[in-house]
Amino acid sequence: MSTFQHDLERIQQKLLQLVQYQQKLRAENQALREQLANSAEEKELLTAQITQLQEQIGLLKLNSGSLESQEKKEMEKKINQYIREIDRCIAQLGE
Repeated sequence: MSTFQHDLERIQQKLLQLVQYQQKLRAENQALREQLANSAEEKELLTAQITQLQEQIGLLKLNSGSLESQEKKEMEKKINQYIREIDRCIAQLGE
């Protein structure tokens, strides 16, 4: 076997290794992108749950009468905002 053929085979082997390594990296990259997307979705769900729980805490405080005046004003403001949103939705349904 000539030196040229031997060098050519080594180059082909190295090229094959590089192609396999690239495929492995692409698969790993895709898995990491999916993991990142799932993490973002989980974070969004947890944020929504936290918001919902905070609203429930506010309602429980309102029902128990243990709201401070500032908290009470904020709760009334939120309730009025919800009422305006509901009125807006009703108006859109009536159109």
